[in-house]
Amino acid sequence: MTLVAAALFIAGSLPAAAQQSGSAGAASTPAPQAGENMSHDMNAMLERLRSDFQRMADAARRNTQDVLNRQTLVVITTDQLIAIAAGAVAGAVIIDLLGGGGMATLTAAAVGGVAGHWIYSQPPQPAPVQGG
Repeated sequence: MTLVAAALFIAGSLPAAAQQSGSAGAASTPAPQAGENMSHDMNAMLERLRSDFQRMADAARRNTQDVLNRQTLVVITTDQLIAIAAGAVAGAVIIDLLGGGGMATLTAAAVGGVAGHWIYSQPPQPAPVQGG
């Protein structure tokens, strides 16, 4: 439950980070057109990430509430468990290598675990059609 709360905390802080990065660019002198395009692309990417993370957090919240209310039976396969563990380890290692520690590393482990399961649970993509 603590890990879900930590993941939700990050989801709430993403809009503030996007706003701060946007306002920091506005305070400086006018950048060339390429810089403005990159700033716009970066803000758009941050907004997409925030939106995707919010959807993942909402789904996790609903599923957690169902489990806590004993409305849903949870069955985790070995492959799912491996995906969650790999995501958790990857998230923690990345933040640790970047100099984070303590709560940042724990939060990254929680987010990495959720992301690992989400990536694993995506339906397979159809093979590209070879034209000829």
